[in-house]
Amino acid sequence: MTLGAYFAKMQGGGQSPPGVGLAEVGWSWVASLVGISLCSYLSSQYFEPQDLTLLLGSFGASAVLVYAAIRSPMAQPRNLVGGHMLSGLMGVLSYKLWGATPWLAAGLGVSGAIAVMLVALVVNNLARHRRYPEYWW
Repeated sequence: MTLGAYFAKMQGGGQSPPGVGLAEVGWSWVASLVGISLCSYLSSQYFEPQDLTLLLGSFGASAVLVYAAIRSPMAQPRNLVGGHMLSGLMGVLSYKLWGATPWLAAGLGVSGAIAVMLVALVVNNLARHRRYPEYWW
């Protein structure tokens, strides 16, 4: 495979998904409001007094997937849980290695989590029979 053919696969090639209707947007709004509000309430009532916050930044991104993009492969339980596990492992590893400098540990934890997930773009296109992504927009 030539380098040009490898990069050409990154342009996408599949059909873009259809748009969503107003009812779907409304359901997504209500569901995400309930889900994130419940996490916030539980966190403020039970976890924050012990410094064990339940409200994580990644819950916002996950809410978009599970409430607004429910048919997406990334919104399915195995991918969602797997993404949180990879991100959590990167966060713990970053804290263990650079915890004495919290600002650096935080930055490296987040960027490390992104890196282990964006590896898919490179690895999936190495196989001749695979093309990733199917579409960009």
